[in-house]
Amino acid sequence: MDDIKKRLQTKSKATFQDYFGKGICYLCIGLIILLVTCILYFIASKGLATFTTDHVRVWDFLTKTNWNPGATDAKGHPDVGALPMIVTSFSVTLLAAILATPFALGIAIFMA
Repeated sequence: MDDIKKRLQTKSKATFQDYFGKGICYLCIGLIILLVTCILYFIASKGLATFTTDHVRVWDFLTKTNWNPGATDAKGHPDVGALPMIVTSFSVTLLAAILATPFALGIAIFMA
């Protein structure tokens, strides 16, 4: 009876491999979280510098149509307006959704 208890309580090679695999997965997850955090920090710090260092107003950034960061306006601020890029991004997204929806619905109905 003691022999059976000992064999049941000892960890097998498969259990060790399972823990090793989980450890590698957790390490990769941690690395991905670190990389995404670093990328977000870099983008936020450089993006916010446009408003803090160069003194571009958010409203001007969102509503102006000219994009020429090398040029300056009458007040000496960079001439950056993102309205065309914002409108184009939303238009492409809407067009893709309009084109993809009938196909997705057709495939969903076929699979059901």
